[in-house]
Amino acid sequence: MLATPRRVHPDDDRYKALIGSMRSCRWSASYPDVGTRTAIRKKGSGAVKNHAGARLQRFEVGRRHSLEVINIFDKDAHLIDTVPELSRARRFAARKRVVATRRAG
Repeated sequence: MLATPRRVHPDDDRYKALIGSMRSCRWSASYPDVGTRTAIRKKGSGAVKNHAGARLQRFEVGRRHSLEVINIFDKDAHLIDTVPELSRARRFAARKRVVATRRAG
């Protein structure tokens, strides 16, 4: 939900122009879109958010592309000061606020 790198297949004509472009979100830093063969062209849209903490494969993609590892939670799942507007919010409450803000435009 917060800005994350996107993985795209380097041979996918729909998205290969995105490789290296930067994306940003009002709550976090900018991230590049990366080209990797782990993005399956024929599955879904062909462009995949790379949540590096979700799976080992995604973590490895981030490491190979020198993506910064950013922790946004403390040990009790409260948001830390990485996202000042949501600081100390519990993860589900923060999610609701992010969704509401994005829907509002």
